[in-house]
Amino acid sequence: MSRLIIFLLAISLLAHCKTKDYLTPYEYEGRTISWGSGGGFTGKVLGYTLMDNGQIFEGTNLEGNVTALKKISKEKVAQCFENYDLLGLSQLSINSPGNMYKYITMKDGDTAHKLTWGSYEAGESKELRVFHSNLMSLVGKAAPRKPAKKEVK
Repeated sequence: MSRLIIFLLAISLLAHCKTKDYLTPYEYEGRTISWGSGGGFTGKVLGYTLMDNGQIFEGTNLEGNVTALKKISKEKVAQCFENYDLLGLSQLSINSPGNMYKYITMKDGDTAHKLTWGSYEAGESKELRVFHSNLMSLVGKAAPRKPAKKEVK
C-alpha cells in the first residue's frame, strides 16, 4: 500500500513539473530584435527574431508561422542588444521603405522601435547597415546545417 502511495505521489509531482509551453516571438514578453528585408515584385518578407533568452526564429507574423533555429549563446545575445543601444539606433527615426527595404525592430514589453529604409537609401547610416549585416550573419550561424550535396558526374 505504501509503495502505491509513493508511486502516485511521484506521478503527481512529475505531472506538475511540466516544462514551460513553447513560446513564439509573438507571445514572448522579454526583449526581442526582429530584422529582415522585403518588397520587390512579390512583396515577400524574409524576417528573423532574436529573443533575449537566445532563441532565434525565422518567419514573420504576416506569414502566420515561425520556425525555431538553433539557440544563440548568451554572450552573442547580450552583445546584439547592447550594440543596438551603443550604436545609437534607438535614437534614429527612419521610416522610408522603398520598393526593396530592410527593417530592424527592437521590442521591449509593449514598447517597439522600428527602423525601415530602402535598400540603397542615401540616408542609411553606416552603423545601421553594419548592424543589420551582423544580424544577418548571426542567422547564418544559427541556421540548421544542411547536408552537402554530392556532386554528380
